[in-house]
Amino acid sequence: VGRISRFGIFPLSWTFDSVGPLTRSVEDAAMIFQILQGEDTRDESTSGIRPVDVLRDLKSGANGLRIGIPEDAFFDDLDPEIDAAVRKAADIFKDLGATVTNFSYPEATAAADMGLVINGVESALIHEDRVKKQADQMDPVVGPRMIDEVNILAMDYVKQLDEIKRLRSTQTETLRDIDIILTPTTRLPALPVSTVNASLDVYLDYAGKYMANTVIGNRLGLCGLTLTCGFTAKGLPIGLLLNGRPFQEASVLRAGFAYEQATDWKDVRPDLSWMATADS
Repeated sequence: VGRISRFGIFPLSWTFDSVGPLTRSVEDAAMIFQILQGEDTRDESTSGIRPVDVLRDLKSGANGLRIGIPEDAFFDDLDPEIDAAVRKAADIFKDLGATVTNFSYPEATAAADMGLVINGVESALIHEDRVKKQADQMDPVVGPRMIDEVNILAMDYVKQLDEIKRLRSTQTETLRDIDIILTPTTRLPALPVSTVNASLDVYLDYAGKYMANTVIGNRLGLCGLTLTCGFTAKGLPIGLLLNGRPFQEASVLRAGFAYEQATDWKDVRPDLSWMATADS
């Protein structure tokens, strides 16, 4: 279930598909979210979900927010520059009056370790006709995977649906004293396309690494906001991911706005002059 209708958007997985704005600032994201949210009879995932006013407390600051850092699920094999930037962001939240603590989040660890059974089955069904008739015209990364995913057992699909439901239920207690889950958006900085696309196997390996953190929130039904919290030595942006409990978008946006106002990252333009030298 979700606050924003997915009607009119080409689906990939009806269990996990979600919608969110891409904006210049947190305030812009809040305003667009305010407009987009609402029950839509054309998308049953929004059924019974009442709108929330995310603008009312947007500028209330971070004082009193309970921020948790789940190092057991999101910080594995983390790039040192990203690690330093994210921990500095946590210190800024402390200075703003938030409580910041480490906590254990076993549901996130379990979600991270799941295979892509649900996504695979649902995307293969959505694209069934294309896979059968136009597989040779499909993307070389996507097409072959969908052909294999057609053969996933129904039993495995149902088991993973049940596991997702269980994890979403048990995390309620785990997150009882946590308003915001603070983590890196990705564990690696951006890399040259030539590096990531060296081969199909290399691409798939990097794709998994880049999605490792964001996929956790998707599977657990969290609401999330990512914003810049620094730049690497090469001028590449570092993402700070703020996740909240399901349907706590107002708290996430409030935290993001407070952090954004306390820093100037959204207005910084990195020095990329080194790229001209690298290309010559």
